[in-house]
Amino acid sequence: QTQHAVVNPLIMVSTRACAVALVLLLAASVPYTFAQDEEVAEAPEAHIIAYKSLHTGSETQYYIVAGVDFTVEYTLYNAGSIDANNARFSDEWPVEQFTIVDGNAEGEWASIAAGASVSQNVTLRANQPGIYKSGQAKVEYEFTSDEEEPTQRTAASAGFGDVQIVSQEDHELAIATYTREWTAFFLLAAIPVVGPYVA
Repeated sequence: QTQHAVVNPLIMVSTRACAVALVLLLAASVPYTFAQDEEVAEAPEAHIIAYKSLHTGSETQYYIVAGVDFTVEYTLYNAGSIDANNARFSDEWPVEQFTIVDGNAEGEWASIAAGASVSQNVTLRANQPGIYKSGQAKVEYEFTSDEEEPTQRTAASAGFGDVQIVSQEDHELAIATYTREWTAFFLLAAIPVVGPYVA
């Protein structure tokens, strides 16, 4: 004799009610998700990324020579979707350690368009050997979205970290050592090539 399982009607109704409630909940959350996406899309912003780079005049020289000029380049790039207004930066170079030869370690622009960048250089001279811990350049700007009040933003560039400042004597010694090493390398490398012809 075949036995049939008896299903409680209350359990079936409860299960169906939960399923219907879940579907309604998901359906109600879809417009809210779309509304969130639209709200994000309708809020364009300016976003400044600041760069601070050191130029010593040589791609292989990663230190500063006391008494010799070097250049620092500041670049502000607007990675946002609208203009950044009243953008300005400032950086600190202690007067007891550095002398500004040309330019300025601060600047200001009325507007930086979306996707555009601006740059400014300052030429400095280290007064004495030592170790200098480079700081960050501070950036301030604002933008206006949908005719609202201007939004104020701040940012900062990356620093160089610890920068070594060497004396001119140590620099010349390093160059002489570098030249001797490469000269010896080329002479040794030329022996297998030139040797058979000389013999």
